[in-house]
Amino acid sequence: MTAGPDPATLPPVARLLHVTDGMRLMQAVTVLAELGVADELADGPCDAAALADRVGAHPRSLHRVLRAAATGGVFAELPDGRFAQNEVSACLRGGPGALFRLLGGELGWRSFGALRHSVRTGETAFDAVFGAPVWRYIEQHPEHEAVFDEAMGALAASVSHVYQARLRFPPGSRIADLGGGDGTLLAALLRANPECTGVLFDRAAAVAHAPAVLAGAGVADRAEVVGGDFFTADPPRGCTHYLLKSVLHVLDDDAAGRVLRWAHGVATEAGADVHVLDRVLAEPGTWDNAKFLDLDMLAVFGGRDRTLADWRELVGGAGYRLVEDPEPGRWTVLRCRPTTEHPTTRRPA
Repeated sequence: MTAGPDPATLPPVARLLHVTDGMRLMQAVTVLAELGVADELADGPCDAAALADRVGAHPRSLHRVLRAAATGGVFAELPDGRFAQNEVSACLRGGPGALFRLLGGELGWRSFGALRHSVRTGETAFDAVFGAPVWRYIEQHPEHEAVFDEAMGALAASVSHVYQARLRFPPGSRIADLGGGDGTLLAALLRANPECTGVLFDRAAAVAHAPAVLAGAGVADRAEVVGGDFFTADPPRGCTHYLLKSVLHVLDDDAAGRVLRWAHGVATEAGADVHVLDRVLAEPGTWDNAKFLDLDMLAVFGGRDRTLADWRELVGGAGYRLVEDPEPGRWTVLRCRPTTEHPTTRRPA
């Protein structure tokens, strides 16, 4: 693949139009992920006609989409016209492919098509398009829920090594991963801390594959799996550390505050900290991928990514203080300690 133009070197109008290439590339890669093209190229290069026969596509149209994706660095177009896997397209074979199917597919694409509704009203575009919040909708549509849970598991796997290095627990600790999905993060933490035990808490459908994940990591005998909902079930008791990874940024301030208050009582009772594993937005005018991901929160999930000042206000209002200032970035740890001043420790209504 030849390198594309540096947008900074383009005239202003061309630079503006260059932005639209992102839309085209996103949809091209989403379609290829949905068709399973990366799986078909795992054994070696192939031409579009043969690929089309395998995945059920129109040969010439598939060629055009593959050519565009290869121009954008996803897959490789060979001189003889065949297409091959590259290190980027190989990622589509796993969970990142599910992320493309989630955000580039019907749920994400239609929501972003209604982004203007969010900007005008402050409401979540997804709710307006699909008639229900994303969580309720996917529970009613198992085919979407399966893709969502696979995508969340992939995201957890992509950052588990980072948090594995940043989070160390004393021997004998009991770690509660609240909203931990299939247990990927908890499994990594228990492997790194062999004298600790853990509890995984999430929706019943989200933890369905957790026993296999925990067993595969060799930690099933030190982990308990609990199915439940933040807003209807009691949190696990008796843990020394509570984790909320990528949970609060998908919630608005009201719901995020209720989740923090939901955990406040058991954390206070155990003398435990709540570790919020989330993003802290970079300073104004500086590059930060989370500023784009925040649009996912606006259009699809109804949550928001937050600055350090936002986080301070949120955790303070829920009865916590930050133990230390976190560094801005995607893999931040906000260590929150319950204070005695906050009276609300009951389950959220």
